[in-house]
Amino acid sequence: MSELEKIIEELRLDLYRVAEGRSCSDPEVVAVSQKLDVVLDKYQRLYN
Repeated sequence: MSELEKIIEELRLDLYRVAEGRSCSDPEVVAVSQKLDVVLDKYQRLYN
């Protein structure tokens, strides 16, 4: 597993934890989701 894949997995788990019991529009949920989006975009550019 690449370092980028590890970061994606960590952010994905963070998103699940932060989102639990919160609205999808909660600022903390949105912030983690945006971080994950940035890393996923980078992953796609590198591997696709």
